[in-house]
Amino acid sequence: MNHKISSKRAIRHLVIASVLAISLVSVSTSPAAAISLGEYFDISYNFVFSDTEIQGNEVFYCTVTGTATCIKDIKDLGFPYNLVNGVRFTFCVVGEPQAGGDPVTLNPSYTIPIDPLPEVTETAPINEVIPLQFPEESESGVYDVRGELTTAEANTAFGRWNVTDQIPPEYHTLAMDGPVTYTAPPNNPPNTPSKPSPANHATGVSINADLSWSGGDPDAEDTVTYDVYFGTSDPPPSVSNHQTGTTYDPGTLSYDTEYYWKIIATDNHGASIASPLWDFTTQAALNNPPNTPSAPSGPESGYAGISYDYSTSASDPDSGQVKYTFDWGDGTTSETGFVDSGAIVSQSHSWSSPGTYSVKAKATDNNGASSGWSDSRTVAITTPQEQEMHIASIDMGLKSGESWFSKYTYATATVTIVDSKTNPVKGAKVSGHWSHATADSDSGVTGSDGKITFRSDSRQSTAKGATFTFTVGDVTKSGWTYDPDVNFETSDSITVTPGSPGGFLSHILWLVKQFIQKIRSIFSQAISS
Repeated sequence: MNHKISSKRAIRHLVIASVLAISLVSVSTSPAAAISLGEYFDISYNFVFSDTEIQGNEVFYCTVTGTATCIKDIKDLGFPYNLVNGVRFTFCVVGEPQAGGDPVTLNPSYTIPIDPLPEVTETAPINEVIPLQFPEESESGVYDVRGELTTAEANTAFGRWNVTDQIPPEYHTLAMDGPVTYTAPPNNPPNTPSKPSPANHATGVSINADLSWSGGDPDAEDTVTYDVYFGTSDPPPSVSNHQTGTTYDPGTLSYDTEYYWKIIATDNHGASIASPLWDFTTQAALNNPPNTPSAPSGPESGYAGISYDYSTSASDPDSGQVKYTFDWGDGTTSETGFVDSGAIVSQSHSWSSPGTYSVKAKATDNNGASSGWSDSRTVAITTPQEQEMHIASIDMGLKSGESWFSKYTYATATVTIVDSKTNPVKGAKVSGHWSHATADSDSGVTGSDGKITFRSDSRQSTAKGATFTFTVGDVTKSGWTYDPDVNFETSDSITVTPGSPGGFLSHILWLVKQFIQKIRSIFSQAISS
């Protein structure tokens, strides 16, 4: 089809507008609108489509041919027009459906250059071939085709100047040959969902199984979504809509249960197809062994003949009760009773000889299934030394006293020092400090019972909730070694409660009582006199 468009003025005006737009981006004060548009160039052109009946993804072409003849030299106008050597126009080609709807892009970018501009009486040829194609999602129908200006540039002695914003809006749209008729390719429905997993009629299926299937579409450009129907009834209910993946996680299923499921596939054109109805049956309930316990926690060193506590825990997949066996690495084991899944258990053990031992544990459920052995904890046992000492205990107490106008409270801390065989150590110097309710330091020497008692500074009108804390800083004795790692405790606290000596309420009651007694004494003296 060869059709010549009668609106020559469109490109001619666009060329003139581009040249005149130079004045709008330069320092010139000459108004562009004062120049007659028709007296400088005569431009004729044709738009010819290779085909106007377009099928599917077919590529068709628009050939732009024509001439641009200079009638009068625009450079005679002087600066800045004498700077312009040529012009370039970049368009986006769109198709506008005559039936209404959004335009579609047939070519996102093509350029028509007139560079260099012809001299007076010279003619510059225009010959451009523009490939066009309807997008996949285009609807069948009749389309008007047009070019939409995206960029206008003037080639000057100083480089290209973008003058798009200075081009009047009426020159931004260029009608092209047309209309053209587009016929969308026939749409095929999606592939029938197939290859179900679990397989149809499968038995003994894991209760943690996921559903999967094969899908797709014979039309390579189409997109497909899937609706999943799944449940224990026939027909099954809908559980997932418009998902793009071909897998579905139904969660944890019930034991020994028959399930039904199917898939409906739908493409982006609305065509859909359903799979057959599939079914499968899950496994019968099984007893699973407990999970492997954590490595036993407890001391990594100690002395022969002294008991130490070690703890572990494990969960049972079936939520049954479990018991634990500890292997102490010395040829002996010990066993706990049954406890709830995940509960922490402890066992005590003493080694009779020095050495390095590996402590591990395993769990057994109430159906007799056992886990593997846990990771080991290495324990180094040495011979106790008579000259080693540590803190066996810190016993806290509260005391109170009173003066005329107030009561006071103080705390006591009795520290017991023993050797490695728990014998009391006499003559050990214990140093420590008080914190929280008071802040002072104390030191003293243990007696024959291995004990030394410290008293804190007194605190007046001690409120409920006040806490006295004593912390041992060091224990020394000539010829002895203090081993704080073996301490049963290094710090202890005691808190004033309503019933404690020196509690705030008892202070108030005591003060009221003192005032009452004083008033009674005054009245008694007055009556006697």
